[in-house]
Amino acid sequence: MDRKKYDLLIIKRIEKSVNLLIPIAAIIAIISAVLVSISGERNMFVIIDTAIGVAFILLYIFKGSISTKVKIVFLALITTGLGTVSIFQSGFSGTGIILIALSNLVYVSFLSRKAGVIYTALSLGILAMPSFLISLNLFAFKGYNAFLNNEPTEWLLHIVAYLMYGIVLIIIIDAIKAYLIESIDDSQKNAERLLQLAYYDQLTGLPNKFKFIQHLDGIMPTEGWISLLSIRGLNLINSIYGSDVGDRVIKHIGHQLVKSAKEGEFVAKTGGNEFVWYSKTVDPEVILNRILLLTESIYNSHTDADIPTKLNFNTGYANIEGDYVSITKIMQKASLALEQSKSSKSSSITRYDQRLEDQFRNEEEMRRLLLKAIENNEFYISYQEKRDCIVGRVIGLEALARWDSPELGSVSPADFVPVIEKSNLSISFGNMIVRRVLDEYEVLSKNYKELVTVSINISPIHLSSDEFSGFIIRETLNRGIKPEQVVLEITEDSLIEDFEGVSETLYTLRKVGYKISLDDFGTGYSSLSYLARLGFDELKIDKSFIQRLGLDDRTGNLIRAIINLKDTYGISIVAEGVETENQSKTLLDLGCSVHQGFLFSRPTPLSRH
Repeated sequence: MDRKKYDLLIIKRIEKSVNLLIPIAAIIAIISAVLVSISGERNMFVIIDTAIGVAFILLYIFKGSISTKVKIVFLALITTGLGTVSIFQSGFSGTGIILIALSNLVYVSFLSRKAGVIYTALSLGILAMPSFLISLNLFAFKGYNAFLNNEPTEWLLHIVAYLMYGIVLIIIIDAIKAYLIESIDDSQKNAERLLQLAYYDQLTGLPNKFKFIQHLDGIMPTEGWISLLSIRGLNLINSIYGSDVGDRVIKHIGHQLVKSAKEGEFVAKTGGNEFVWYSKTVDPEVILNRILLLTESIYNSHTDADIPTKLNFNTGYANIEGDYVSITKIMQKASLALEQSKSSKSSSITRYDQRLEDQFRNEEEMRRLLLKAIENNEFYISYQEKRDCIVGRVIGLEALARWDSPELGSVSPADFVPVIEKSNLSISFGNMIVRRVLDEYEVLSKNYKELVTVSINISPIHLSSDEFSGFIIRETLNRGIKPEQVVLEITEDSLIEDFEGVSETLYTLRKVGYKISLDDFGTGYSSLSYLARLGFDELKIDKSFIQRLGLDDRTGNLIRAIINLKDTYGISIVAEGVETENQSKTLLDLGCSVHQGFLFSRPTPLSRH
């Protein structure tokens, strides 16, 4: 801030005080005129004080049309005039010098440096005039003060003293102003930094979520779309290529979003890997096409930004329509759509609708009931047999979690398992199921009167936890169960999410003696590569292949190829979902003897075995 701006700022700040001072000065002037009139002396001052009072009253009446600077100058000049009259009346023995010094302080403090210097010189001239007139014998004080006030030397000493006062006053006030200006500059810079931190993302420079909401709530749009874009796999990019590349990815995407935005649209960064975009587009097909073009542009431009991998997104978007609704609510809808996009395997772009919100509300209610169910032990285990059709006996059982909810009744695993995985309940739920199965193993083995294995499904999150291998080993040995009798069933998802960590855990568990089964084999895109790198004891052919068995030759050839893997890798093959005699016979002809499905048994609780 320069000195001129500071002076204007001060003038603005003291405007109310000056407007208040004017009527006070008018009252004092009128009272002074009355008192002087009563005393019967110095009638000239009665006229002067009355005139000053009237002038102040007029000034107050028209204060709205007169600038504050003019008001200050007027006040100072009135004070100076009174001081001048007082000096010519009483010399230094009156109040004139005080009034002039006060006016000087006002000029120097509240007006510009130039105005302060000019007034100091003017006030020195006023003080010098009586001494000059005295030295020329053109003027003299009479009476009691004659000796003091008619000596030019005495006047000279007072003028020098006032000059020193004026110089010191200018220097001190100037230094104070310089300090205040510096403090104001620092405060403004700090305020700008705080504003930047509060409303802008430090990496991209884009507005953040708070600024986005503030901006749109300010313009109150009644149409358009809010889109949330989340970078898929950013943590993996940071892990593989380093955080510098991850930062470059975020900056590049922010730049592309700004580049694609049209006039009146607004882009912000709302989180670590998430952006929000307000579009004025009305047509839903147009906004979808714009999102597709944007993601395609970013996908294809990664090399231009020196990014070593192509970028993919999940996107959720919601419509603004009709009467204005809080942007926060629209963003919540877009966020629900984004969550659905993340969990969907069929689409990376999801549009909000009411059914989606109802679904999430139902999931939230189920999550609440699941927490209660885990605490109250509402789950039970059903077991489905795995039968060796050549020897004609049960060789194993698969443990399947079932839930009878007091509020919801019997709930399908297809409904509650996804909610468990989304709600970070996989570990506590998995631990509970493992303990329950191992607790029941002794009764199961007695019921079948032969050595059977029990298979337990392990979720990807549970398997990836650092405590899993120690937990399963401890729980098994504490019950005197041999690890060889426990089969841990995993899906390909476990390997995709954390291959290195999972492979180390599986190696440890197989070394101890546990059997590892790869469930739903044939549905993934890289299962064969996992077989080459990891040791499995069992493969389970997914039931979708079994259901198509006999309908076309391609399915039969594919199942035959899977069955042949038992000789290549030395592993057992289990066919899931066997429901008919024809399916069982065909599988036997193809070389698969271990079958599991409704043809042989349905999942049954322990009490019915």
